[in-house]
Amino acid sequence: MKKKLYNCARCSYKTKYRSGLLRHERCIHQEKNDQCHSCGKKYATPYDLKMHMRTVHRKDPLMCELCSQTFNSRQGLKGHRDEKHSDVYKYIWDTCGMKNYDREAYNGHMNKHLGSKPHKCELFGVSYGFKPSLRLNCPKQTVNSE
Repeated sequence: MKKKLYNCARCSYKTKYRSGLLRHERCIHQEKNDQCHSCGKKYATPYDLKMHMRTVHRKDPLMCELCSQTFNSRQGLKGHRDEKHSDVYKYIWDTCGMKNYDREAYNGHMNKHLGSKPHKCELFGVSYGFKPSLRLNCPKQTVNSE
C-alpha cells in the first residue's frame, strides 16, 4: 500500500507527513519577521528564532567529558557520545563488519554495497546512495527520495 504524499501548493516539495508539509510551509514560504540580533538570519516564528539562539549562539557550549569537544545542543552532544564513545551499536554490517548507531548511515552504507542509488536530484538527474550526499550536492527544491 502506497502512502499518501502531501504536496506543497507553492512549489514541488512533497512529503509523506502532514507535519513535514506544515514545517516546510512555515520555514520556506511564511514571511520571516523575527530576526536574530547576532547573525541577522530571519525566522517565521519566535519559537524558530529561540531554537536558533539555543543551538547556534549558545553562550555556554556543552563539552564532552571524554574528549573535550564542544556542542551547542544536547542532541549534538548525545549523538557524539553515542557515535564516538559507545560500545553499543544499533547497526552492524554483516558484509564488512562496520558498526554505527545511525540508521541513515547504515542505509547509505548498505546502498554502497548493493550499488543502489535511491536518492535522486530532479534538477540534475543525478542519484546518490547516501541521502546527505544528495542534500549537499543538490538544491533543496529538487530533492526526491524514493
